Amino acid sequence: MSPNCVGGPEATHASSRVYSEVVEISCGSFELWKADVVELAYTRGVGVGVACRCSAENCLTHVWVDDHTRVRLLDVASIAVVDLWEHASMLDIKSSQRGEYINVLLGNVNWAVVEQRCA
Repeated sequence: MSPNCVGGPEATHASSRVYSEVVEISCGSFELWKADVVELAYTRGVGVGVACRCSAENCLTHVWVDDHTRVRLLDVASIAVVDLWEHASMLDIKSSQRGEYINVLLGNVNWAVVEQRCA
């Protein structure tokens, strides 16, 4: 696994730290942001969780989308999307263990790409 995929946004080698700053402003810390994402993962049903950045207010918000064909987010950029449909993890993790799935998933994110999307 490359260093860009481990430990959260502080581990990136990108020159921009916009995402890290937005997480600090919106959530207080990466660990609190991660806790929000895990909580969102336990939303009943299937769908995707989306981390969105509003550049006008320099804040981050999370959105649950149960039907991707019926969503229109205005004035925000989707910077990270977590697939929570059963097909994404059903062979490895039970649906009741979505938090573990999120932990594994976040441990494999290329944070340099998230930073680029946020810049």
